[in-house]
Amino acid sequence: MEKRLLWSNGYPTSNRPYILTGAAFPRLTKGRGLDAVKFVIFVKKNLENTTIRSALPPTIQIAGFRAVKFMIPEQRAFIIKGIRSWGGPVSDAILNSGCQIFTCKEVEGFVGYYLTTSCAIVMGDPLCNGEKRALLASTFHEFCRAKKLTTIYVAVSKNFADWALQHVCQASIEFGEELSVDPHVDLQKERGSHAVLRRKKIKHAVLEGTIVEEYIPSQADLEQKMDEVGVAWLKERRGAQIYLSPIKLFAEPEGKRWFYAQRGGEIVGVAALHPREGRQGWLLNHLITTKKASHGTSELLISSVLQKFAKENCPYVAFGIVPGSSLGEIKGMGKGSAWLSRLGFMCAQRVFHLEGRKKFWEKFDPYCEPSYLLFSEPSIKVREVIALLRALHA
Repeated sequence: MEKRLLWSNGYPTSNRPYILTGAAFPRLTKGRGLDAVKFVIFVKKNLENTTIRSALPPTIQIAGFRAVKFMIPEQRAFIIKGIRSWGGPVSDAILNSGCQIFTCKEVEGFVGYYLTTSCAIVMGDPLCNGEKRALLASTFHEFCRAKKLTTIYVAVSKNFADWALQHVCQASIEFGEELSVDPHVDLQKERGSHAVLRRKKIKHAVLEGTIVEEYIPSQADLEQKMDEVGVAWLKERRGAQIYLSPIKLFAEPEGKRWFYAQRGGEIVGVAALHPREGRQGWLLNHLITTKKASHGTSELLISSVLQKFAKENCPYVAFGIVPGSSLGEIKGMGKGSAWLSRLGFMCAQRVFHLEGRKKFWEKFDPYCEPSYLLFSEPSIKVREVIALLRALHA
């Protein structure tokens, strides 16, 4: 059955998704001489009066044609604002081109997820005001059940994990930690092995002539050089890789800040952060250095960032999610599934070299908060593992 949607402030007021089928396609294109490609252009220009899917970004599925996704500026601004206001450590992945958006009219917010034939892979907590999160999550799960989709959440907070296990999910795995620090803590005065190693590395980078500056937009030449650091970093990577978002330093620049390390007149490292308004702080999106960077450049970048934010009286800087050395508590799964999960995680640690990530950040003595995977079903099937790996670009 067709459903016509009304649009308000750039996003739809209806919470029911609509798939434009082959039957609807001829009706909307009749007399206009539109093929599939021209039809997409037509829809973009006439969104306010076109029957399309209510999810953001709209997905048009035409029988016999490949699905096409696009997003108008008002929608993208709404999503970016939501990520900055309510987002967690992995919410930026919602802006990836393959991610879909679920909304409902009762809640100002959304759920970002990757869709496969059998699974919805959700990136972090549902994004909205805390008191509405239960309603948004429950509505999303009703949508998934209607579509016969298994739901998997990636990197959710403990608060949401505890609620979800009682209402919409049947199993959870504690797989890692979100790391953060208070910039006001003077790292130069701390003692212990971590502090000694950190100061040693920073001193080495400084003696090698490395300096750190904050990038102030807009300087096209400097932006290009910073982008080249990301390109070089990717080329220098070896072995199997796993990541949530591609490196796009200047995509969605609203509110972002960038710092770069320079040595001998050449940029050798970049740190990019975006605001995390819910914590009144910042989240580190990317920390990258090239082979030409001296040892300790990464530590010098982070130390410089923290000193800058301390002067601005910022109480919180997050470094993101790091996997644990092993899986933590597993709830809701049978012994067989739990054993296979631990075995699979051990294999992933070796294949993707995950153990080194936490070791680097330990030098800054961060505060650790547990992070979870959630499953709507008590057992994990092979197709769900494959869907999860695809969402992580493994």
